[in-house]
Amino acid sequence: MSVEHDKVAKIIVADDDSLVCNAVVQILEMLGYQAVGVLGGMELLQKVNESFDVVLLDIHMPDLNGFEAIEELNRRGSDIPIVLLTGSGSMADAVRAINMGVYDFLCKPIEDLDIFNVKIRRAVEKRNYVLQERRYKQALEDDVRRKTLQLEEQNKLLRAYSDSLENATVQLMSSLQRAMEEKDCYTAGHTMRVTSYAYMLGTA
Repeated sequence: MSVEHDKVAKIIVADDDSLVCNAVVQILEMLGYQAVGVLGGMELLQKVNESFDVVLLDIHMPDLNGFEAIEELNRRGSDIPIVLLTGSGSMADAVRAINMGVYDFLCKPIEDLDIFNVKIRRAVEKRNYVLQERRYKQALEDDVRRKTLQLEEQNKLLRAYSDSLENATVQLMSSLQRAMEEKDCYTAGHTMRVTSYAYMLGTA
């Protein structure tokens, strides 16, 4: 199936031959996909966006050939799987396409609908996997940011508590010193020294 969580896969078909382009679009729609046809590489680059799940692309087009379109998609950072649609090709073209990140190949004319559907479905599954990984990564990053903010808030509270405790200790020492000075100057000095040592030991 071309549906994940009730979402119909959306495919853009780029071929300068309008008859071929329309025929491929009709085949895709017959198989249950949502398809959009464009008549060349330039129009493809104008219309393709993240809403598409697969790019079905002819190699030989006059305005912008398939390889040039792939280069531009790669430059944009697109991770939409690309399936090359070609009537003739060479091993050199195949190697070049693979090195550029093309996901799969299909030959024109389309004669075996089962093979066609399998290759398109696999490309859609690849896209779904990429999107799932992206969502997982985003959720993980959001969780890390949330926990980092929580830790920063906890550290602020801890520092505030530490400062408050230190101020309270200093005030207590001062109050104790004044009380002892009123009673006995020598005892007050001794008590102050003992209290200071105790404070230093407690904060060491």
